Amino acid sequence: MSSPVSEYPDSTTLGVREELKRLLEGRELRNSLQLRKLLRFLVEQALDGRAEELKEYHLGLEVFQRGTDFDPRMDSIVRVQASILRKKLEAHYAAMPAVPGVRIRIRIPRGSYAPHWEEVDITPPSSPTGIPRRELVPRLLWGGLGALAGAGSMALLRRESVRPYAATVLWAPFLRPGIETIVSYGVPLFFLADEGLYVRDVHTNRPEEANQGRLGQIGKLLQTTVRPQEDVYTGIGEAAGMQMVSRFLEALNVRTTVANSHVLGPTDLSGKNLVIISSMRFQTLLDSLRLPHAFEFVPYGAGSIRNPRSLPGEALVYPDPGKPELSFARITIWPSASQGQRIVSLSGRETWSTQAAVQFVIDEDAQRNLQLRIEADPPTGPRGVKSEFLEILVEVEGLNNRAKHTRYVTHRYLDVPLPLRFR
Repeated sequence: MSSPVSEYPDSTTLGVREELKRLLEGRELRNSLQLRKLLRFLVEQALDGRAEELKEYHLGLEVFQRGTDFDPRMDSIVRVQASILRKKLEAHYAAMPAVPGVRIRIRIPRGSYAPHWEEVDITPPSSPTGIPRRELVPRLLWGGLGALAGAGSMALLRRESVRPYAATVLWAPFLRPGIETIVSYGVPLFFLADEGLYVRDVHTNRPEEANQGRLGQIGKLLQTTVRPQEDVYTGIGEAAGMQMVSRFLEALNVRTTVANSHVLGPTDLSGKNLVIISSMRFQTLLDSLRLPHAFEFVPYGAGSIRNPRSLPGEALVYPDPGKPELSFARITIWPSASQGQRIVSLSGRETWSTQAAVQFVIDEDAQRNLQLRIEADPPTGPRGVKSEFLEILVEVEGLNNRAKHTRYVTHRYLDVPLPLRFR
């Protein structure tokens, strides 16, 4: 059954509103104020019997605060956001587990802004037909032999693939049987300055700064309103890093999934480990967690790292301003949402130094040397009280945005307040 959501009985209205609430709290929309506002407005208008009024101009005024001079031909904000919303809804329902029962699904048909709903009856697959008795014993026999052969093969594969050099400090929690790992990537915040013209300013990473600084100057020059655009691109280093970490973990028989960390929330981390691969200026799940750093990123200019508790032989600031070929990256180990699970953050100043951090943590020699350093630390020392949670600083030497050599610099132990709290 599918029809516009308007002037329906109370039971239907209640079901649609419950589904709307679930969507607004889901990970696909949780962190997008614009998309949440758009979906809520569309559904509420339709429930009130005003679906016919959901036109582009009307939405520009009511949802996106455009003035009465709003011209949809020149400003595509409504079309762009509605297209993103459709994709988010499709992704939500595609990933939803097939729980038996009747559920309402809300969608925005292409070519329209009026929401439709569907009642979907999810029925579990019917039981297979019974096997004749004369065939049952041979099938069980061959099935049992097959299972034994498969188990033996898996044991051999496990012995071959689980490499003994995986640094305990980094990867031990990831190797526990049955624990899934999310490999996620950060998203740089882009802005739409004109239809088809996207702008990335590394010094602007919050949506509310869309019309300030250099972005404001671009808006004045083009006589337009610069608007934040979510989920446009990610960096090459992040994309390459995701593949490298996923392959590394899968070789260790760890089941992995890939996700945009900008849409992850606390429920997504329950019972799972997380690897976040993200340049320091990108938006990630970590923005909403109260997690400490030992080495502080300063975003001004090219960006630098402060070392507030420097030890003898260490610098107060990295990298040396006189050495433009040097960058840096942080490798940070925090607890996850469930006891025993971990978050590992691999983050560089640039996308290429982020990739270098990934290469460092999966390299055999780098892992072995890091493990020896950690094991040599006393229970309490100049690097802090020894803990499972720590931050490692590495220096990356590069040429033409490619890492040539990555070197361990120092590390500190972290005091992480538990349980984790999302802002």
